[in-house]
Amino acid sequence: MKNVLGAHQKATSVIAGIIEGSNTEAKRLLDQGAVKVNNIVIKDFGYELKEGDILQIGPKTFVKIK
Repeated sequence: MKNVLGAHQKATSVIAGIIEGSNTEAKRLLDQGAVKVNNIVIKDFGYELKEGDILQIGPKTFVKIK
């Protein structure tokens, strides 16, 4: 599991950076329910990540927010 700087940032920006894609692609993943924070599916584009959150993108990508 990687550690990623992203506390107090919107989920779409952090996801786009992790997948090396656009904000539009990050929003599509959120819409599809492919993103979980601490094992809870989030679909809110403006969700603010907190330090210590575990972000899961798809079935295999896990990162810890610093």
